[in-house]
Amino acid sequence: MKLCRSLLVQVAVVMLFCGSCWAQADNETKAPPLASGELLSPAQRIKAEVQRLGVEYKMPAMFAAYQSIGQPLVGYAGGRRKRGSDVRVTLEDKIHLGSCTKAMTATMIARLIERGEVELAWDTTIEQGLPELSKLIDPSFLPVTLKQLLMHRGGCPGSSSWIFPDKGSITDVRRGIVQAELSISHKTAPGDFEYSNLGYVVASLMATKATGKPWEQLMREEVFEPLGLDSAGFGPPGTRGQEDQPWGHVTRLTIQFPLQHDNPPALGPAGTVHMSLGDWAKFCLSHTVADQENLSVSQKREAEKLRLVSDDTLRFLHTPIEDASGKGSRYAIGWGVTERHGFKAISHAGSNTMWIAVTVVSLEENTVYLTATTIANDEIGKGLDQIFEPMIRIRREANGDSQEQVK
Repeated sequence: MKLCRSLLVQVAVVMLFCGSCWAQADNETKAPPLASGELLSPAQRIKAEVQRLGVEYKMPAMFAAYQSIGQPLVGYAGGRRKRGSDVRVTLEDKIHLGSCTKAMTATMIARLIERGEVELAWDTTIEQGLPELSKLIDPSFLPVTLKQLLMHRGGCPGSSSWIFPDKGSITDVRRGIVQAELSISHKTAPGDFEYSNLGYVVASLMATKATGKPWEQLMREEVFEPLGLDSAGFGPPGTRGQEDQPWGHVTRLTIQFPLQHDNPPALGPAGTVHMSLGDWAKFCLSHTVADQENLSVSQKREAEKLRLVSDDTLRFLHTPIEDASGKGSRYAIGWGVTERHGFKAISHAGSNTMWIAVTVVSLEENTVYLTATTIANDEIGKGLDQIFEPMIRIRREANGDSQEQVK
């Protein structure tokens, strides 16, 4: 299976099943009727949107929330952990992030570079970072830098054969993949943009070579533990065969099938992290702390608790390369950069073809907007994207513009 690069993932089928699980869940959680003129809370308004989209697009489960620095998470999770199950999802359940992992991998590497304790820099080349492979890969890849790899400009293929060694540690497997995949030249020249999961595997292997630690350990030490992301892990969330966490789903002939599968662990740096929505919000908020003009004194204190790297490094991570072609000019390091929804934002989407997760991070408002669902295809991606405009409006109105009344 391939990790997706956008909201529109590869499986394109029409969903005709599972709407009933939403109707049943709604009956169980229906709030008492509001009195005339009584205000809906932001969470209730998000709940209404999630339930509407969940039914319309027949999602087994959907999660949506927003959070600003120094404020609580506001959101809702609706549906069931598994199609046909009686167990409802909660806002504390773990979700699979897919390619939204890339921002975390890039941040981990940024921390290593910023501290300067190991021989690793943004301009470290593959030849310098992985000298043991210098005579085993195509010479065109030798001058490719770490920064180019993380910006999808390293010449690595977007579609790989993924030849896996059959033995060795996880690092040995990643090294074998890199050797096999880079042994021949690719049609995209280094410096040109091509979204590549392989590039993140190469970059993580360079970090492992510099530190002597596998990517998983580096992620725990440099990202999960400093931020207190206790729910974070790798691969499908939950215990195999149990319903203690949501399952992913695929569609075959209009029927949804629950699965606890993921891409192979060796592809982790490109997209196998899972965590709760609240922990994901905490990581995303750590990328807004460079913009503190609109923060109160107490919010600034909270922002410093989220700091992983300096302001200069954050801005570096959020700055894309402009080129004449414009191809890839909106992708920085682990993030897409956009003016979406009337504000400057960094954003990413991810899927392992069984989940979709999307984040839009407003740098101006120090606010993150998050959503995820436990099934993936083109139409589901389009439906999931529709939650952002309502959430942004709900947050802004809750902050003082106006709040709609229930008639």
